[in-house]
Amino acid sequence: MENMNNKNKNNLKREAAARRALTALTAAVMSTAGAVVAKDADLSDTEAESAVVVRSPWGFVDHAPVVGMLVQEDVSAFEALRCRPTVTIVEFSLEQDFQVNLELEQFWVTDNDTQFIVAGDGGEERIEAPEVATFRGYVAGYEDSWVFLGVTPTEVQGVVRLSEGVEYVISTPRPSQALDQDRLPMIFERFATKGLFSPPVWNCDPEESPEAVPMTELLERAEAGGVGDDGDDETISGYTWKVLDLAIDCDWEFRNLFGSVNETAAYATLLTAAASSIYERDMELKIALHYIRVWNTSNDPYTMFTTATALPEFRDYWNANMGGVGRAFAHLLSAKDMGGGRAYIQGLCNNSSYGVDGNMTGAFPYPLEMNSDENWDIIVFIHEMGHNIGTHHTHCYDPPLDRCYNEEGDCYNGSEVCQVGTIMSYCHTCSGGLSNMTLQFHSSCIVVMRTYVDGRSCPVTARNPCYVNGAYNGTERGTNSQPFNTVFEGAKYVIPGGTIRITPGTYSTTFPVWYPLNRPMTLNTNGNGTVVIGQQ
Repeated sequence: MENMNNKNKNNLKREAAARRALTALTAAVMSTAGAVVAKDADLSDTEAESAVVVRSPWGFVDHAPVVGMLVQEDVSAFEALRCRPTVTIVEFSLEQDFQVNLELEQFWVTDNDTQFIVAGDGGEERIEAPEVATFRGYVAGYEDSWVFLGVTPTEVQGVVRLSEGVEYVISTPRPSQALDQDRLPMIFERFATKGLFSPPVWNCDPEESPEAVPMTELLERAEAGGVGDDGDDETISGYTWKVLDLAIDCDWEFRNLFGSVNETAAYATLLTAAASSIYERDMELKIALHYIRVWNTSNDPYTMFTTATALPEFRDYWNANMGGVGRAFAHLLSAKDMGGGRAYIQGLCNNSSYGVDGNMTGAFPYPLEMNSDENWDIIVFIHEMGHNIGTHHTHCYDPPLDRCYNEEGDCYNGSEVCQVGTIMSYCHTCSGGLSNMTLQFHSSCIVVMRTYVDGRSCPVTARNPCYVNGAYNGTERGTNSQPFNTVFEGAKYVIPGGTIRITPGTYSTTFPVWYPLNRPMTLNTNGNGTVVIGQQ
């Protein structure tokens, strides 16, 4: 895992040099007889600008031995960061006398096609996307570090991992959790609180989809070479880069955690970005938020209060009513006390592509008020996704990947041996709770999940080269024979450092250059012609 993380960090360094702070991009390809293929839209790192350096907009005030309070300075954090494709945040305080520099790139899990919907007693309407800026990267000088930072006009949530066993969590409380009206964000070292809080009551009990195959079969497929896509693919860190479209429903109880519908949608977006950053880091799998609905009425269609009943209710409602929403899978975010989360194992692109995430708090952990250091929202969301994407719990492998739990069905039933576990483990049941779990996947889980994903039809495979033809109206896969018909799709699904080949024609696509062009790429023509980039 560490070698993969080091490689990803090196990729981030290389890609960071290729960002440009342009506000918009219009791509047009015009036929010119006999013209040499041009690379006018080359976004390689040879001409790129370096990252902008920003002093940390937060200061630190000590409040307790293991936790602290970050105080925002006079410059709004969101305004300072929102327009930065890449940024170096210097003097970022992890503790009162401990500052580091964060090397970050901005990335997106939404795009122009993402639907933000509010549902009320009078029906549904589409709303504007919330103001969200999400960043990923590393800590300068720390080889095994990893950073996620999500910022909105009213909050900051994030994780800073320096090395194995050293991880800081950044959180802004919900209004009901805040110690004062300013809702000051807080930072604390997650593993330093181990043993101070009781283990959480977390019941997952995943269900297998009717199409599920044994994990042993997926491992055998991987050993035999896996199930690949046909042609025009390029592997990154051993896997073909793929994208899964996610749909999210937010019930009334979840909506009621926040001050507004917009804040609800913003937090769900931050949560998806945090999940995607981990899936991309560990297995080259991007989670793209395709649809999100917030129920702004107590008359939502979700009436159950246990995961065992809420999951089939959610599945049946979406299978019956939401066929028009394209997705690989869908999740329900709920603040109901359901005792945990539940999802269908191997639930992608089928009638069991669902998960329910209960007991959501609406924030990353905030120990001063919540009396808990638990990364509940992050863990349950990513964990239940992991079931959909193909894997069981780590103690259900043969042999078991860990022995933290011994009370689940046909899984490991020997003596419990507590240890630090991974995302799909039950090591949170040991003393120390979720501080026993690292925010990464076990390597065997990664193999099973990617083998399952590679055998499904709905994940979109990133291409190199990626082909675009505006006149094409058949099934779109980005290949030469089945190209995308917009430059936007080509830019979204080309691999980092790849090339988009565009059939001559005129394309009116307009979007920020780092959205989704948040990685280096080359645009050129598929045949004779030139590529013209216009800034608006």
